[in-house]
Amino acid sequence: SNGLTVNQVSASNTSSNASNSTSTTSDVVKKVADSVVEIATEAVVTGNFAQQYVQQGAGSGVIISDDGYIITNYHVIEGANNITVTLRDGTTNYTATLVGGDKDNDIALL
Repeated sequence: SNGLTVNQVSASNTSSNASNSTSTTSDVVKKVADSVVEIATEAVVTGNFAQQYVQQGAGSGVIISDDGYIITNYHVIEGANNITVTLRDGTTNYTATLVGGDKDNDIALL
């Protein structure tokens, strides 16, 4: 077991919730923008003739709890040796660790 549970929500549930909402897209963005983070990764990869090099990657994630848990796509962190998270201010960086992930559902928790 990978420690993550994925629950599916039917489209009818989400559309009825959306139709009852008075928030505009702009309102939602203002409320959640500070929770969006940049994720930078480094992975040591073996190339031709057993030569190793560092492969860099990037993606995004969302802070989902007050204690700093971040959800992202599994493909963003797959194979990473180092994961660095940068907050919206562009200068605050943290080293992240993988808590759990599900490759088949492309989701990871940092």
